Amino acid sequence: MTTFGTHRGNTFTDAAFEYVAQAPALESVTMGYARTMGDAATAHLVRAPALRHLHLAGWRMGDRSCELLANAPALTQLRLSTRRLSNAGLAHLNQCQGLKQLKVDDCPFVTEDGIGHLRHDIDVDYSPATPRQMIETLLDDELARDRAVSALARQGEAARDDLMTFARIAPESLRPTFQDLLSRLNHGLD
Repeated sequence: MTTFGTHRGNTFTDAAFEYVAQAPALESVTMGYARTMGDAATAHLVRAPALRHLHLAGWRMGDRSCELLANAPALTQLRLSTRRLSNAGLAHLNQCQGLKQLKVDDCPFVTEDGIGHLRHDIDVDYSPATPRQMIETLLDDELARDRAVSALARQGEAARDDLMTFARIAPESLRPTFQDLLSRLNHGLD
């Protein structure tokens, strides 16, 4: 097996990737929209000696995954779309000597400043998270709530408008959450 991919890989656990990584010719892995996979899956994958291309789109993957990827021996291309990655985690990729191409999209806590601190020989394609994606992060991850409110505050009026829309259309049970977030965001913008 040279290629392995999941789309909406919610049936895979981190432990499953211990077996995937044992394929001696494994060169490419795509993990798309994976709610159940986290940094432990990455820990297994970096042991694959021939892994050159990796796409991580797991909601529980974050800074630790980048720290682990710094030691991936053959990695040349990486795409990251994770909800817990920050600039601090991204900086670990400077240690990944073979990395030549990096695509970062929809990562609420990665900014242009973080991208700017990457090695100059890495070809970077960066698409910042939208306010809507940041709001979705708020709903999915209680631990990230304060970080997300801070990130939303940098989005200004666009974030406020999206939050007001969510507050209007949200189910009754979520309206207090959105009202609280909007209040916190308004205090951060004043």
